[in-house]
Amino acid sequence: MWQRWCRARTCSLYARVLCVSPAIQHSVILLGVPPERTEIAPACLPVSLHQVALDADLLAWTQRHRPLLSTALFFRPEYGFDLMVAGLVKFRARHPHFGCVVMGSGENQTEARKLVKDAGLEHNLLLLGDVEHQVCLDVMSRSDVFLRPTLEDGDSISVREALSLGIPVVASRTGARPAGTILFDPGDTDAMLSKLALALSLGKNTAAPIAGSIPRLLEIYNQGLA
Repeated sequence: MWQRWCRARTCSLYARVLCVSPAIQHSVILLGVPPERTEIAPACLPVSLHQVALDADLLAWTQRHRPLLSTALFFRPEYGFDLMVAGLVKFRARHPHFGCVVMGSGENQTEARKLVKDAGLEHNLLLLGDVEHQVCLDVMSRSDVFLRPTLEDGDSISVREALSLGIPVVASRTGARPAGTILFDPGDTDAMLSKLALALSLGKNTAAPIAGSIPRLLEIYNQGLA
């Protein structure tokens, strides 16, 4: 009860409460915040792709694998890595030379590497670990599809970044997905594969560009300073 009181008290200190999804907005309103003091604003900044010198081995790996997928995640159950691996085993039957660059880390990383080995995908999946933001964007930009197989999610910044780079995004129907995302039901590997095929048929630079929320945020802050 005291935690709920603290959340409600904290929200009451602000003239405007910005929420990244309708679900969060609903929860804030349940705390007693008037609906007119809430607004949904995606947690996304404009993406600028700068020239970076990729590691030679990484660059060569991305060049010899096609189609090239990428994803950014943590190695925790809710990120659906095991779902992705199970689906990509089937995907390899049609695309034996595909590659998927996995960026991120987590407490289950050792188990993840074993899962990849047991699935026979050691030559197709590259577990890159944590990388600098510009390296992540560069890898995304070289990809044919960005994949987000989470079982639970919020407003994924990586999804919005990939779309802003013109990369088709295949993601589970969880959390707040921006327009242009190709969706599949979470946990459904066959649906994931079907949507991957659709995304590859569309090709790169077909994703609808999405606007960042900076102009609206500046407007809100300026109103508060007036």
